[in-house]
Amino acid sequence: MTKVVNGSTPKYRVLVVENDYDVGQIINDVLEYDGHSVDVANSGRVALSKMEWHGYDVILSDIRMPEMDGPSFYEALTDKMPQYIERLAFMTGDTLSPRVREFLDTSKRPYVEKPITPGDIRELVELLTRDKALRRNARDTS
Repeated sequence: MTKVVNGSTPKYRVLVVENDYDVGQIINDVLEYDGHSVDVANSGRVALSKMEWHGYDVILSDIRMPEMDGPSFYEALTDKMPQYIERLAFMTGDTLSPRVREFLDTSKRPYVEKPITPGDIRELVELLTRDKALRRNARDTS
């Protein structure tokens, strides 16, 4: 859904990959409030399908999900859509698991621990879009 805020076009197109419906809706609401266009997918497999039809500036993914979890989603992106890796960050409530800790260390992608706050969500979007925003500003001033 594309939402227009204050007569302007959305800032960024964001894909939220989260199997918990309520958490996905909260993240969606925060991002839409900030003026972003947001899609929510309940698994990595659904996210990949959405990505075949839409381009995204930011992808925020849970790690623990049924069907296709965060690490499997990351591997699929690496193989099929590597241009998205730099746009990807993770959300997890399981940083104590050795398997998850190893994945986060080796993937070198930003992440936040659940429970997340609106500020955490905004920081991830800022981090993932910083270079794009700088390029956009440089283009607008030239």
